Amino acid sequence: MKKKTSLHTILFVVLLTTFAVFVYYNGRITFPNYTLKKEPQEPVKKAYKPSTAVSAEITHSAGLVSEQKKTTETATSILQIPPKKPEKTQAEKAHEWLVAMEKCHGIHKIKTNEKVVALTFDDGPNGKYTQEILEILKQHHIRGTFFLIGKNALQYPKLVQELFAEQNVLGNHTYSHNRFSKLSVSEATEELQKDSSIIYELTGVVPALFRPPYGICSDDSRDVTKKLAYKTILWNDITDDYDINKTTAEGIASDILKLVHPGGILALHDGGGDRSKSVAALKIIISTLEKEGYKFLTVPELLDVSPYQIVVMDNYVSWGHQTIKKHENPSDARPINTIIIHSAYSHLDNDKYDLDALLKEHAVNNFAPHYIIERDGIIHRLVPDSTIAYHAGKSKMPDGRTNINDFSIGIELLNAETDSPTTAQYRALNHLVSFLKSVYPIEHILGNNQVSGENKLDPWNFEWSNLTL
Repeated sequence: MKKKTSLHTILFVVLLTTFAVFVYYNGRITFPNYTLKKEPQEPVKKAYKPSTAVSAEITHSAGLVSEQKKTTETATSILQIPPKKPEKTQAEKAHEWLVAMEKCHGIHKIKTNEKVVALTFDDGPNGKYTQEILEILKQHHIRGTFFLIGKNALQYPKLVQELFAEQNVLGNHTYSHNRFSKLSVSEATEELQKDSSIIYELTGVVPALFRPPYGICSDDSRDVTKKLAYKTILWNDITDDYDINKTTAEGIASDILKLVHPGGILALHDGGGDRSKSVAALKIIISTLEKEGYKFLTVPELLDVSPYQIVVMDNYVSWGHQTIKKHENPSDARPINTIIIHSAYSHLDNDKYDLDALLKEHAVNNFAPHYIIERDGIIHRLVPDSTIAYHAGKSKMPDGRTNINDFSIGIELLNAETDSPTTAQYRALNHLVSFLKSVYPIEHILGNNQVSGENKLDPWNFEWSNLTL
């Protein structure tokens, strides 16, 4: 019995001690009849210096907080971006396209009761499809109007020359087919001039006709075409043959034939992808319209306008110049900033204006201008612009520079001391000089007498006021 009582006592003491320790470390605890209170202890003052590892951890934590703050701010700013505008409907897109098309002030058709239409082709030349279209046109004795992309013309120069030789009309479709309505004035100018200069180098003609890519313009780009004297040609009859995955040859032909009427301008594509369907459709279109009594014209024939701003006859000579070099862009060949105007006539023949006789004299003297303009205004190109021609002899610019042949182009008028240049010559000269100024940074236009001293008096009887530039 004593042993049992003793065990209970021990257990009670242990529990009481445990409770006392708990109260001591947890402060005041209120019971129904009494309160136990922990006496306050004086804090132990001890300097604390964190270890290097702890300092690094604190710095790292601060960086994380900073980065988290930045991320939160970024996320907040992203959330504040306004939602995207809904995509435009097909009707809205079509309306915008029509507005941009109207800004071109282009020609769509003519009014006539005669069954005539003009076939036009865009985005070429293409080595396969343009050639196939050309063969179809030749079989039917038809000439088309081809709006060429300059960079494509560089790829197929012989094809461009063949198109021209077959008396098809060549038009300007810009150098790279960028959206014309989005270009600045300087960009639009460069696109037009670069394309025309390539066509000119290959054929000797500068197009008078222009078709903007996608048929759309801005106010600025339209003004550029007018300033450069192009007629903008659009269409009244087009199909979706530009979408090579969307239609069939029969569908292309059907679209054209449903809308065709006298005086219309029909638009197809010979470049820009697989145009086999367009080629097949062309056969159907020509066959059907011929049966209906239609006649096919070029655009200039339809509109009764000149196809080209300048027509130059290539009549290259083997003397009077350095070795001919070909360049992608004429303006890249050599620095050209001066035009020298000459006069000449033949002393070897009864006809002083016999061009062949004059050229024989030039050959003997190893002399050659870049161009000769006959009395009727026909321009002959004897030496490419990119090549140095021996036309200025011993001469000096008013600013003291010599070696004028290195940076100049020579233009010779077929004219004697006793005569004056003809109206046709002045007109041709103005067109030629205007074009050269659009390609090269021409700063000086001078007579041979202004650079060669007292021994040269030409151009004879030349009225500078007739050079209206």
